[in-house]
Amino acid sequence: MNCFLLLILLLLVVKTYSSLRCPNKVRAPLELAFPEQIRKSISNHKRIVNGNIAKFGQFPWQVSIIYRIEPGEELLCGGSLIRPRWILTAAHCAFSATNFSIRLGSIVMSDDEKMITIETTKSIIHNHYNNRNLNNDIALIDLGRNVEITDEINTIQLPSKGEVLDENQIVEVSGWGLTTDNSAHPSWLLRYIQVKTISNSKCAEVFGKDAVGTNTVCTVGERRESTCAGDSGGGLVLRNQDGLAKLVGVVSFVAKSGCERGFPAAFVRTEPYLDWIVEHTGISLE
Repeated sequence: MNCFLLLILLLLVVKTYSSLRCPNKVRAPLELAFPEQIRKSISNHKRIVNGNIAKFGQFPWQVSIIYRIEPGEELLCGGSLIRPRWILTAAHCAFSATNFSIRLGSIVMSDDEKMITIETTKSIIHNHYNNRNLNNDIALIDLGRNVEITDEINTIQLPSKGEVLDENQIVEVSGWGLTTDNSAHPSWLLRYIQVKTISNSKCAEVFGKDAVGTNTVCTVGERRESTCAGDSGGGLVLRNQDGLAKLVGVVSFVAKSGCERGFPAAFVRTEPYLDWIVEHTGISLE
């Protein structure tokens, strides 16, 4: 009898664990494709998922990253210009990549007179990155040279050491990722949302403690605003009362069951990685 009860209890534990872990499987980065009909007509949807269209110069640090993992396969991520030579992005956007095309200076996902494109093969993935649960999902991309700072291309400030991002803070995130769960292609225009941070314990109820550690921060939107596939690597931004922006997080993962269902979106906190950034780039935090 005792053995039977023990077996039932074990089955219940396994079932509960599985239900919490399933959403932790992340959406793969989005395969890049722009059909002619998308080029000719701009969507009226105001979304990353339920977001707004950005203005030129509103997110001058935002870059798009087209990376290749094998010949003929191009995938899309975002990133943030933290210094004229360095991009901060997600590790899973650089994992197995052979080279990168970094596009800076435009909100439109195509060539225009303000955009510059830099090709590079140089990336630094965090040495403790875990491709299974996306712990330490952070990477650097070396442009190989300094880019010229303009109104449309500029760096974003990193947080100070010890600067804490609490729950219930309003933050912004931008990207060219999917605008709905049913979208087949990335957004033609850069879009952004404002969302609110939540406690890690509440986020872990969805993704599990293995995925949501102390270096993770999660957000939710009042109208189910969220990041989605293709937004990975983009910046989570906290603005002060004067509008000064700080890069407090990097887009990491969402629930596999969908971006529009109101589940949290997860980001890597940047503050715990400041020493790692300085070590590999030699930049000053002042």
